[in-house]
Amino acid sequence: MNTEKWNTFLYLKGRTGISGNMVALFTIAFSLIAMPAFAQFHLADPGYIHNHKANELFDSGKYKAALQEYIQALSLRDNSPQVKYNMGNAFVKSGRVEDAVKTYKDLLSKAPKELQPRLYYNTGNALYQAKKYKDAAEFYRKALLADPGDRWAKENYEMSLKKMKLQKQKQKKQQDNKKKDDKKKSQKQNKADAQKKNDQKKQQKQPPSEQQQKKERARRMLKALREQEKQDRKKNAKRKTARPVERNVKDW
Repeated sequence: MNTEKWNTFLYLKGRTGISGNMVALFTIAFSLIAMPAFAQFHLADPGYIHNHKANELFDSGKYKAALQEYIQALSLRDNSPQVKYNMGNAFVKSGRVEDAVKTYKDLLSKAPKELQPRLYYNTGNALYQAKKYKDAAEFYRKALLADPGDRWAKENYEMSLKKMKLQKQKQKKQQDNKKKDDKKKSQKQNKADAQKKNDQKKQQKQPPSEQQQKKERARRMLKALREQEKQDRKKNAKRKTARPVERNVKDW
């Protein structure tokens, strides 16, 4: 069986359809099942034609174009698990991993029993590619339960567990670093606040400078002059409004 390395450690089984060379093995099986109908009614079976064209595009590496053909085929063969399976593979190769996972999961409840191990495995691959290692490990585990002799599922399951452990360690390290940074920032802010408060207290306790003293003396003198002027104005006003005292003049 042909295989293809993914990243450095994860291997893809060609029979799942993610490897371009081996997707034909699965789709040929589908074609052989449909061959009697195709031989008689190929002109009246556009769904088959779209799927066949999609397979050719997929094998030539034109995954996005293949995906469009699979979508067309599925619109005409809504109940075809094979077409939907191939479409899920095209989603993966087109980089639409979430759509692939959704397609595989939706197909699991409808697909023939013999197709389920491949679906579990492919779903694991898609989740692994999305760096959802915990979920990927769960689907590889299901693939192993469905096919205990599947060494590829076993290797990928073990690799997912390792990746999951590393991911948790990385997340914990990031959280610890964030806590340290937050603590440093908090300590720095508290120190700055304490320094500011201390400076304010020192300013309140310090005697006024010579310049401040001069300003204060000038202010008091100006205030005293204004008060004196005010008092003088009041006295002058009283003098002006005072009536002269009349004397009784005797008439001799």
